[in-house]
Amino acid sequence: MHKIKQSNFELMRIVSMLFIILYHVIYKGHTLQNSTGTIHFLLQLLICITIVHVNSFMLLTGYFQHNKKFKLKKFLQTFSIFYFYKIIIHLIFIILNKENFTIVDYFNLINPFYIHTHWYIACYLIVYLLSPFLNILIQNMSQTIHRKLIITLLICFSIAPLLSNQIVGTNDGLTVIQFIMMYIVGAYLSKYPITNNIHFKNYSKNKIQTIFLISTIIFMVLNFMTYNFGITLSNMENSLFQYIGHLITANFEKYNFILVILQSIFYFLWFSTLNIKSKVINYIGSLTFGIYIIHEHQCNRQYLYHWLRFSDVEPITSNSILIKVLIASIIIFMICGIIEALRQLIFNITKHTKIYQKISNKFNNFINNY
Repeated sequence: MHKIKQSNFELMRIVSMLFIILYHVIYKGHTLQNSTGTIHFLLQLLICITIVHVNSFMLLTGYFQHNKKFKLKKFLQTFSIFYFYKIIIHLIFIILNKENFTIVDYFNLINPFYIHTHWYIACYLIVYLLSPFLNILIQNMSQTIHRKLIITLLICFSIAPLLSNQIVGTNDGLTVIQFIMMYIVGAYLSKYPITNNIHFKNYSKNKIQTIFLISTIIFMVLNFMTYNFGITLSNMENSLFQYIGHLITANFEKYNFILVILQSIFYFLWFSTLNIKSKVINYIGSLTFGIYIIHEHQCNRQYLYHWLRFSDVEPITSNSILIKVLIASIIIFMICGIIEALRQLIFNITKHTKIYQKISNKFNNFINNY
C-alpha cells in the first residue's frame, strides 16, 4: 500500500490559487474600480486577505528546493506545460475567429521566450535555473549570516522601494529579485524551523498554530488599517502628509511591502504546522499550476471577465457583487481544474505508447548526459 504524502502544503497551493483567481476577478473584472462605499471597503479587505498568494508559492519553492539538485527534466516539463497551453489556447481562439493575428503575433506564438501575461512563470523558471547557485550560498552560510542576509534583502528590496515609491529596488515585487528574496526566506524557514526556537519549545502544537494564525490576521489587519490611514493622510492639506499617504496607499498591495511579506510568512508557517493527509487534496493541488496558466492566458484574460459580465458593470452598490466575485472565482478554479485534469489524463495515456517511449528514452539519455 502506497503511503499518502502530507497534504498541508498542497492545501496551501489550493487556497493560494483560489486567492490568486479572486484577486484577478476583483481587479481585472473592474469590480474594485466600479465600487464605492462599503462595497469598495470590503473588496479592499479581500485584497488584503488574498495578497499573500504569490509570496507563499515562492516561500514553498525555497522551503523544498534549497537542498535539492537542479533537474533539467523538471525545468523542461514545467516549461512544456506552459508552452502547450500557450499554443493550444491561441489556436482555439484563432479557429473561433476571436483573434486577428499579425505576423508578429504568429512569431510570438511559437517564440518560447515570449511569456507576456505569465510574468510569474518567467520569474519562477529563472529562479529555478538560479537555484543551484543560490543553494551553494544557502548551504555554506551560518544561521546568523543567513538571518543577516534576509534582513539586508528586506531593507534593500522592501523598505527602500517603499520609501522611494518603488523607484529603488523592485517593480512592485513583480520581479526575479522578489522571488529570490522569498526563496531565501523559505530556505531559512526549512533549515531553522521556528518551532525549534527556545521560545516555542514549551508550547503545544495547537498553541503554535494559533500564534501563527493570529499573527497572519494581525499583519493583514495592520496592512488594511495602514492603507486606510494612508487615505486619510492623502486627503489632508499638508503636502508632506499627502506624500506619505500616497506612499502607503500605493504600496499596501505590493508583494514586496513589508507587511505583506510578514503576513505571507506567518500564513506559510500556519500551513506548515498542519497534519493533513488526503489523496483528494494532493490531486487538486497538482492541478494548480495548470489552473494558473489557463486562466491567465492572454486570450482568456481578454474575454473571461467580459463573459462573466464584470467588465461592463455599472457603478456597484449591491452587496450581491461580493457573492458574485466569490462564486466566479470558484467556477474559474473548477473549470480550469477540469481542463488541466484532462490534459494530465491525456498525457498519462500517451506515455504508454511506443512512440512516446522511444522519444522519452532519447530525451532521458540527453538529460542524463547534461
